[in-house]
Amino acid sequence: MRTLLTRQRAATAAVLIASVAVLAACGEKKDPSADPSASAAPAIAAGAVLISDGTAVVRIGDRKVTFPTTVKDAAWSPDGSRIAYVDGDGNISTSRPDGSARAVLTSAKAGTTRSEPTWFGYRVVFTETDGKGVSRLMQAGANGAVVAYSKETVTQAYLGPDLPETGASQANAVISADLVGETAEVAFVAKTSKGSDVWVIDVNQREPYGVKIAAGTDPALSPDGKQVAYVGKDGQVAVATVEFGYKKTIKSHPVTTGAMSPSHLVWSADGQRVAYSTSTGIESVAAAGGDKQEVSSTPGAAAYLPVARDKVTRVTGADPVATAIAASKLRYPAVKKYMPSEAQEPANGVVLTSAAKPEYALVAAQLAWAAHGPMLMTSGPSLDAPVEAELKRLFGTIDKSYGNGPTVYLVGGEDALSAATQQALKKAGYQVERVTGADQYAVAASAAKVTRYIDDVFVVDGKDAKLAATVAGAGRAGGLILTDGETLTDAGKAALQSIYEGAHVYVVGAAAQKALAGGWPGKSAKIEVTPVAPDGDLSSVLAALAASPRLAVLADPASPVEVAIAVALAHSFDGQLVLATASGVDDATSQWLVKTSGSIDTVYVVGAGVPAAAETAVGQAISGPLGYTS
Repeated sequence: MRTLLTRQRAATAAVLIASVAVLAACGEKKDPSADPSASAAPAIAAGAVLISDGTAVVRIGDRKVTFPTTVKDAAWSPDGSRIAYVDGDGNISTSRPDGSARAVLTSAKAGTTRSEPTWFGYRVVFTETDGKGVSRLMQAGANGAVVAYSKETVTQAYLGPDLPETGASQANAVISADLVGETAEVAFVAKTSKGSDVWVIDVNQREPYGVKIAAGTDPALSPDGKQVAYVGKDGQVAVATVEFGYKKTIKSHPVTTGAMSPSHLVWSADGQRVAYSTSTGIESVAAAGGDKQEVSSTPGAAAYLPVARDKVTRVTGADPVATAIAASKLRYPAVKKYMPSEAQEPANGVVLTSAAKPEYALVAAQLAWAAHGPMLMTSGPSLDAPVEAELKRLFGTIDKSYGNGPTVYLVGGEDALSAATQQALKKAGYQVERVTGADQYAVAASAAKVTRYIDDVFVVDGKDAKLAATVAGAGRAGGLILTDGETLTDAGKAALQSIYEGAHVYVVGAAAQKALAGGWPGKSAKIEVTPVAPDGDLSSVLAALAASPRLAVLADPASPVEVAIAVALAHSFDGQLVLATASGVDDATSQWLVKTSGSIDTVYVVGAGVPAAAETAVGQAISGPLGYTS
């Protein structure tokens, strides 16, 4: 039975590009490696049904695609760039819709049967049944490099502690994302001593709020999350409308009569119909009831290609000051009056550095997570008028009487940002903290100590610009410590000495690993140190540090300032920086993007220096049969 069907329905996050040789694109842009003869084949339209029946042949619309393994219980990713399925070895795999770029997410486990994978944001969720017949919902990272999956069940991890204590083994979820926030509903089956009940819960609450729908199985949420289809106690398909609020409302009505053991319920892409499997084929029925139609005359599981399309957007300005402001406006809304908040928006602080000191830019960008706000740049030691205007837009009026205004981190000494600038910010009501040092290594160490109790610390060779940028651009909160080649500076040692015992230190690349080979003075045995990519291979770095990006940010490595702006933007969106080449992106980055494309539906291209070929290459890597918009 279908465990989870995830649909992202974001107006701001959607789109794809022609992805595979065997599938004809719908017209925006095409993969140049595609077989030219495929261009004459029928296009794959939004809503096209994919049918998997446990053989190696998958039907997509009018096409038959032969995979290198058998395919069972296939489900589209939210953007249609990949499908998740149970492969011939009983593992959970994902692939392009033509069967290429396969990633195996689980490892063999004796006595274990896996079934019904589907997408929940950047995760793939599936049912795992052990040798005793006990079934649980499990999760795996959608990134192909992540082969280990959580031992926690999805009900424990996402559905909260106050729901029925059961071994829930079947669920269906819908995610609504707008790139800065996320709402999610989950419908799941709670197995009790009396039978099976269908529940729906709003996962996006501090304490998830759930409601029992009815006794039944096989829940399937509509694309907008407002309705849930399920198989009731009478063995027929019903649809319930659920409204969360002070008074929950549940209205349910039957939609089938005489359906033969329906299972694997799934909604059509437009939310108008519900399809289900029987022992003889696949049927669909109008969500309002009646109007039964045949989908397939042979058994299998159906999945409908989502209407979402990936998007590639260029973010730029006349100079670095303007480009940083453009990135800030993209992510954070304007406010009339500043109020401290733990919400994802609006901004709660800002990092300020000078474009005239590019050596500090990457450190400033990494600090954006601590500021919970954008990185802005001045052209010199004084505030530019557009920067003052952006601060006003971000924070509005600041009540100075409370003394708790937004924090501005000044990265660099007074030669970068003057004492007068610092005083002017304080006078305006900002809390100002200067992050400085004798050189970029000392500045990085100083920044790493701004928030002492950080979970992750990343150590990398500061002389390897591409590697350092990729590490900083992983979109993960933490301190960035730069080594001077194969040497750990005194400032770096001091920063490591200041981290708390529960921290995890990632040492990236051969040079940094040599620098930390002997540890550091006062190192606690409780601090976990993990070496990453001793050869500096970017694909290994991406796999280790960027397992769950929601989007990618593309920049030209020839411009360290634009790279820094891209890193800060990646942090604000839980994304990942990728670096352009003259002809596109390197092979390692391309392969990583393809395997991660199921969770990435948006690319921001920072600066005018990124060539069009790179923009196209990344768009192609993340998208599926519907193409992408640019």
